[in-house]
This record gives sequence, structure tokens and C-alpha cells, in this order.
Amino acid sequence: MDFEKLQKRNLSILAYFTLSLKSFKVHNKKVTSTLRKKMDGFNKKAIKFESFLIGQLGRNDTIKSSELPGKDLLNMAISFISRAQKIVGGRIVLIDCENNDKLIKFYEENDFILIQEHSEKSNFVQMIRVLTI
Repeated sequence: MDFEKLQKRNLSILAYFTLSLKSFKVHNKKVTSTLRKKMDGFNKKAIKFESFLIGQLGRNDTIKSSELPGKDLLNMAISFISRAQKIVGGRIVLIDCENNDKLIKFYEENDFILIQEHSEKSNFVQMIRVLTI
């Protein structure tokens, strides 16, 4: 943070992310019992899970992706989640994203797995990343 700009009240938001907790159900029967057990920690038949939700992830339009790659912004969000995980537990990071090949590829390249279409939002999918403890 540039404290000189802060004092002059001349700061710009370069990027942002929002984090929250969210329960979700897996309705997709294609999700294997192995993955369900990995997500739950114990139960290979689990259908309801608690997660850390990355609700929004965005970069200011004036910032080039080469200056602040999406991967770096995502890793910043994950680092905050990792700190929370050490305190409260949990193992799943969830994102709800548009059913868009480019977005899905981005998240898959960052260790997320597409698990299902969103049950409440048409044209959205749910993807998860299982964290190590």
C-alpha cells in the first residue's frame, strides 16, 4: 500500500476479491465417492459440504493482466483462505462461475475441478479446489 497516496486520499483499487462461507450440495452423480470422501474428509456418500466461497475476483480495467495476472490474484485469495483454514478448519474452496470455456480453463489450470452446473443460477457452474491441511 502506498501510504503517501493514502494520506492524500488518492488511492486506486487495483484488484479485489470477496470471501465468505457457503454450504452447498452436490447433485451430480458423476462425482466419485473418492472425491466426495476427499471433500468431506470421512464420508464417501456425503452430498452436503461446507466451503470457503470466492464470490468475486476482479482486476481494475486500467491494470494489464501482465502486471497482475489472474493467477496471482487467485493465489492472494487462497492465501487468505489458508489462514482462515488453520483457525477454523475446512478443506474446500468453491467458485460459482459462468459456464464459459475460457473461465473454466483458467480455474482448471489453477487446480479447480468442475463438479456440476449451478442449481440456482442458469448458465453457471460450480468448481472446487480441495485444500491440503
